[in-house]
Amino acid sequence: MCGQCHSDSATTYADYYHGAAYRLGANDAPACWQCHNTHLILPSANRLSWTYPDNLVTTCGQCHKGTLNNKYTAYAELIHRKASILSENPVYAAASSARQAISNVLYKVGQVFKRSGS
Repeated sequence: MCGQCHSDSATTYADYYHGAAYRLGANDAPACWQCHNTHLILPSANRLSWTYPDNLVTTCGQCHKGTLNNKYTAYAELIHRKASILSENPVYAAASSARQAISNVLYKVGQVFKRSGS
């Protein structure tokens, strides 16, 4: 529902466990509004936001009952940020670049064989 307008966030929702589980049909996986609030969605830098760092224990504690603490909410930075975190990693960036170069070469080789009828 939210992804109809918030397509950037919707595409990154599957970056982390919650989104992947939700898209696979897990009944207990949270939807956007369960973490971001339904009618008062604010930037995470706003102290009133459910996703403001100081509020994460309460927000995440809605589902993660018990001894939830900041150790667990540290994972929140991965939500909606997998691509940017990976791009900041020099090893991943190099591997991704190499993978893209190999893919391009294989595509070109395939095109040569397609044209020659082999």
